[in-house]
Amino acid sequence: MRCRVPAVVAATVILATVATAPSMARSTQPQLGWTTNTIELTAATEAALGLSPAALSTYAPFDEPFPVSWAAESVRRAVPLVVSWEPWDSDVPLGVDQPDYSLARIAAGAHDDYARAWARDAAASGATVLLRFAAEMNGDWHAWSRGDSPADFRRAWRHLHDLFVAEGAEQVGWVFNPNNAYPGSTPISAFWPGAAYVDWLAVDGYNWMGVLPRRDYQSAAEVFTDTVRQLRKLGPGLPIMIAECGAGPDAKETWLRDLAEQAPRLGVSLVIWFEHDKETDWRLATASLATPVPQILREAGWRLDR
Repeated sequence: MRCRVPAVVAATVILATVATAPSMARSTQPQLGWTTNTIELTAATEAALGLSPAALSTYAPFDEPFPVSWAAESVRRAVPLVVSWEPWDSDVPLGVDQPDYSLARIAAGAHDDYARAWARDAAASGATVLLRFAAEMNGDWHAWSRGDSPADFRRAWRHLHDLFVAEGAEQVGWVFNPNNAYPGSTPISAFWPGAAYVDWLAVDGYNWMGVLPRRDYQSAAEVFTDTVRQLRKLGPGLPIMIAECGAGPDAKETWLRDLAEQAPRLGVSLVIWFEHDKETDWRLATASLATPVPQILREAGWRLDR
């Protein structure tokens, strides 16, 4: 997403049958999820939408430890935990470079003690973790997507991956997660660390109509198809998620219906809605939808039972 995600914990709910291995086989039908600030808000959103959670997720800046409480909650619910692990201090304003957390320094081992402790805590938690490291790296709005090169990204990714394996955190699945490609973005292939280092593919994308000036309606196919095609070439056979998505109030129900139709055609396994009031109120829970979310999904052929 081309804007800063605040330093808050975001709960992601993924609905449908969930396997326990990091390299979960691609499901035949997509699973819907969303992010909120707390576990309590997850439950409130669950009640508002009439859907049950099948996974949890959190954003974790690189100056914070592994989210043990979220992992414990995911184990209690017997669902996986999706974590966006971001190499920065999220309290620093967007646009300010943070050389202490550069991907080059991470690749060189400057944060190994921290990363090893993180990996050990992840392993000890017993949770199945899907790790979105340095997501949206092909844009220019994050600290890790400006001063560092794609080669730095690849080296940092491989270094951390190998460190996690050495610490026994083998239940952690690594999620390669660019933003949807746009004119001027760095080619996704430049960041690819290699199939041996990736368990999931992911893409973030939004419908900005009514949110940003001079933005027309973009269908889900327009937002995601090209990027999904590129990802499939890089990691054929890997499961794929839409890790962040949303539409403004003027397009929410139309775009949700559109997305519900397109996700199965794209072979997407997980669809995660950005359930926040930020640049606009992206939330489904507060939307005045003519049709309930579960009905929209069922009409598109999604299975919502777990």
